[in-house]
Amino acid sequence: MKSILALSLLSTSLYAQTSMELDSIVIRGTKEQKKYNETTSSISVIKNDDFKAGTIDNSINSLNGVSNVQINKNGESYSIRGINNTGVTGVQKDNLASTIIDDVFQSDLAIRAGVFDLWDLDGIEIHRGGQATTQGINSLAGTILVNHKEPSFFREGKLRLGYGSFDRKEAAVMTNNEIIPGILTSRITYNKDASDGYIKNVTTKNDKWGRKNKDAARASFLYQISDNDKLIFDLKMFRNSTGGTYVQGTDPFKHEVLEDIDYKNKAHNAQGSIRYYKKVNEDFSNTLIVAFSKSKQEVSSDADGTKNNLAGLRTEDYKDQMMTLENLLQYKSGKISNTLGFNLHNYKLNDYHHFNVMFPLGGTNYALIDAIQAQKNLKTVYSLFDSFTYDFTEEHSLNLGLRLEYVVNEYKTFLYGVRNGNYGGSNTTIDNYVAGIIGDHGDENKKLMALPKLGYVYHLNANNDFGLSYSQAYRNGGVSVNRRRGTASNYDPELTHNYELSQKYNDKTFNISTNIFYTNWKKQQVQVRVVQNDPYDSSIKNASSSELYGAEVQGGVKILSRHHLGASVGYVATKFLNFKSGSTNYAGKEFPNAPKYTGLISWKSEVTDNLSVGVIGRLLGQSWANAENTKRAPNQYYIDLNAEYVFSSYGIEVYTKNLFDKDYLIYDGTPTSTAFPGTYHQVSTPRELGVRLTYNW
Repeated sequence: MKSILALSLLSTSLYAQTSMELDSIVIRGTKEQKKYNETTSSISVIKNDDFKAGTIDNSINSLNGVSNVQINKNGESYSIRGINNTGVTGVQKDNLASTIIDDVFQSDLAIRAGVFDLWDLDGIEIHRGGQATTQGINSLAGTILVNHKEPSFFREGKLRLGYGSFDRKEAAVMTNNEIIPGILTSRITYNKDASDGYIKNVTTKNDKWGRKNKDAARASFLYQISDNDKLIFDLKMFRNSTGGTYVQGTDPFKHEVLEDIDYKNKAHNAQGSIRYYKKVNEDFSNTLIVAFSKSKQEVSSDADGTKNNLAGLRTEDYKDQMMTLENLLQYKSGKISNTLGFNLHNYKLNDYHHFNVMFPLGGTNYALIDAIQAQKNLKTVYSLFDSFTYDFTEEHSLNLGLRLEYVVNEYKTFLYGVRNGNYGGSNTTIDNYVAGIIGDHGDENKKLMALPKLGYVYHLNANNDFGLSYSQAYRNGGVSVNRRRGTASNYDPELTHNYELSQKYNDKTFNISTNIFYTNWKKQQVQVRVVQNDPYDSSIKNASSSELYGAEVQGGVKILSRHHLGASVGYVATKFLNFKSGSTNYAGKEFPNAPKYTGLISWKSEVTDNLSVGVIGRLLGQSWANAENTKRAPNQYYIDLNAEYVFSSYGIEVYTKNLFDKDYLIYDGTPTSTAFPGTYHQVSTPRELGVRLTYNW
């Protein structure tokens, strides 16, 4: 707790977000039409113009280092307040944090297809801590919201071409056109981002092994029915083809892999949504959102991860389909404001894995089992939620919230295996093992959750606000299959109790906010291994409890109207309270991918009317790379720069990422078992340089 107090005392000299007058910004993620200073949550509001240097990546990597936010393994996942969104001890089907783009929830497959795209961006909101009362399922750690610009009733357009290191090529266009004056308008965007990458396969002689090739297209239409009614139609398509991000060999900074089969990943997503906004009268308004999404991913890789053909080819196929409907009835009059919401969410996921299992026979000997694992998951969520705010006086506000959520989870798993070869006297042992795991496994899991929230805000004056809140958040239960033993078992929802103190100050040239939090995590879902070094001999169980506490400080200042300084810093301490897996006792150990300190500092300067310069520095403190706390990720420091010169309708931008070309081993993937001989290191991305040309009309 001493670290939190020290962090709070530093707050007068730290600045995070450079958007001035935050009290005028309506926070979309709360679904309550609240302004920034009326919330108690820890929220980062990043407008497009404020984060120019951060968009070099055009991906979620641009958020790396924002207070208590870390992007893990080069974009594979992300952590908020030390909680990895894909799971603390192992990847699960349901996430711990949610990603919402243009008011629509995005699945993991959709994100892999490239939906996190920053072209034609309006802004980003990062909500830290449990958001279950308004966001519901899969928001235990927090929520990231990405909002793109809506169609407008005038003609405009933008074209961007770019070239950079590793043969990176960019081509993007946006055109906004009024179709029927004052009634119908459209905004069409397309973004192409391709690169050869910096990793080569020395075995297959493929120097583009780490390639990426992404296409993102969006067609948005706004239909202004009347002064009080409007419809927004969105149609989107994404295609993303990538190689791998890991490296192998004795020197990971050579950026080489040794596998005799190249890693290939192809993902696609198509989605559409309708948003209907209606102002009923001066007090009531209503928002209806209907969305549909469909994704597909195909992955092929080397099953053993070595230069020798030990286990052959591994293939994975994923398909998902999502439909969601949400209605928000909002009331605001005098001292009372209220949001009453209903949400229906239906999600289907099918995945199919075909690979050879390396069955240990003792020492370095193994047998191959030709294995198939197919899974089907159908999840339906019904939610009713309400958030009520009462302003007792101009200084005191009370917020009461409750969400009732009923979840139906259906899981089916099919396991098949056959011995792939003759292993003499071991044949019987292998065949008996295979006979014990093959077959169908499945179950249905139903649960009703009640998720309360209580908040209080004290408005000291026009610039200062203080708050405190209590809330609960959860991740739903499910069914887990032990692939080594062929058994299935249910696990229950996990629940967090969240306590938070907040401070917010804002005026025309300066803003600062501080949040101090404590989270108690009950019935935590963790991966429990029967045999420590065998990930197949494991299942998900409610076998842990934990706690985390920390703080965020962020703010910004405008200097002489042309210069903006922003900074943020985060601190989090995580700890398993009781958790045992295999022969390892995790009690007292920290979460993986949970750096105690994170920080970001940004400087934007309008040198002249035509020239602007931006600098972003990022800090990621030491963290453990595994739950056993035996592998460390080091302190990391990065500097990104960009400069843009604008003349007439044209602009030219130059940028560099990782200016000092820092090399960090961010994950040590040295094998721990002879049954899994592959090495999968993750290292920091080398320095990148690039140039972009833009044309506006």
